[in-house]
Amino acid sequence: MAGCLRLAHGCFLSWNEPMSCGSGCPPLLFLVFNRPGQTARVFEAIAQARPAELYIAADGPRVGYAEDVKACAEVREIVAGVNWDCELKTLIHEQNLGCRDAVSKAIEWFFSHVEEGIILEDDCLPSDCFFSYCGQLLEAHRHDQQVMMVSGNSYRPEYLEDCASYYYSRLPRVWGWATWRRAWSHYDVDMAGLADFLKGGAMARLWKDPDIRAYWTRKLLDTRLGRINTWDFQWYYTIWRLEAMVARPAVNLVENIGMDENATHTTAYNERLALSRGTLSKVVHPAERIIDEEADLHENLHVECAAFHHVNNPLQRWRKRLRQRWKVGRRISQRLDGGN
Repeated sequence: MAGCLRLAHGCFLSWNEPMSCGSGCPPLLFLVFNRPGQTARVFEAIAQARPAELYIAADGPRVGYAEDVKACAEVREIVAGVNWDCELKTLIHEQNLGCRDAVSKAIEWFFSHVEEGIILEDDCLPSDCFFSYCGQLLEAHRHDQQVMMVSGNSYRPEYLEDCASYYYSRLPRVWGWATWRRAWSHYDVDMAGLADFLKGGAMARLWKDPDIRAYWTRKLLDTRLGRINTWDFQWYYTIWRLEAMVARPAVNLVENIGMDENATHTTAYNERLALSRGTLSKVVHPAERIIDEEADLHENLHVECAAFHHVNNPLQRWRKRLRQRWKVGRRISQRLDGGN
């Protein structure tokens, strides 16, 4: 019988929602390229979850990288080993599209077939309960236009923990995540309207700290100008443009196992970003649908900005460097005025 009980800290426990790990997996998109070692480990986790609908998208070998031909072939052999009953669809590229286009086009293809689902890259190793966690939160927020994503990543510090199984954030971490067609339909890989978005003061409403604002403004501008070959900062922009939010677990559920020289972006191990996998035994919904500002501030200062700028004190050298870049960012924004 369904029901809920109000607990301390303003949370609700839904006792009819156990984390039935290994069952009820939503449709799943698996993104692969040229890393057979990582691919095999993540594919094994997917096989244990046994999704009834599995979509596999594989980018092709890069021109001038002879080792890619063998590595890509090994990866495709691994993912061909589906040994459970499921509806399988594949999107195999013989030529390399690169991170930006390969991922964004694969997700677009995925949502041309399904209404909602999980996206896993080849270096994102989930815990057993990640699949059920995504499934239950996809269902719980299916018609909530303000929530655009379910993430499996958490950098929330222990001192902010409460009884809820997840919290709401503005940071759309994509190392194992899920969303809906209705949310992805707003995505634009070319980031149209970015200049107006920045000039309209939206970033000031999202990020009160001027240095955090400068950091993320630069990321968006560098992506828009092609300086970063990626697809995910466009997704950040989509969520921020709509002033939406992300559901994120109270404990980290996905481990990045691809921080090495073969990665596209995280080419070295970074202890600030590297978290082991935890687990959730049940779904406990937050009492309120509000952003956890303290968790986001902690993550921005002590994880994101510190990790990618390799500084020991994000409140000193990091702030100084970002202040120097703020004026540069404003000049770049002006250059985009004609590119809306």
